[in-house]
Amino acid sequence: MSNLGLSYALSKKLPQAETALQQAASQSDADKPVRQNLALVLALEGKFASADEVARRDLDAKDAAANVAAIRRMIAQSNTWKQIQELDTKSRSAAKTHVGSNIE
Repeated sequence: MSNLGLSYALSKKLPQAETALQQAASQSDADKPVRQNLALVLALEGKFASADEVARRDLDAKDAAANVAAIRRMIAQSNTWKQIQELDTKSRSAAKTHVGSNIE
């Protein structure tokens, strides 16, 4: 179930990843990596409090909070990068339109 959950996460199917990893984490033989992967997926979904709660099962409060904060920063940077790419695409389109309008 853990591998299936990670496969879903890599495919950007976060709700399915969460479900699979929740099932894996609920098994009696679940280990730290399974729970930390669940915490990662929860954070990627924006469920930061739940991610912190899961992470604290294996980490002290400071390390769990630091992990969730790092994911939060990564998400923010990703969104910033996406915005930069969108602006760049719009600028290029506008430049092509402007250049093309001078040609007769």
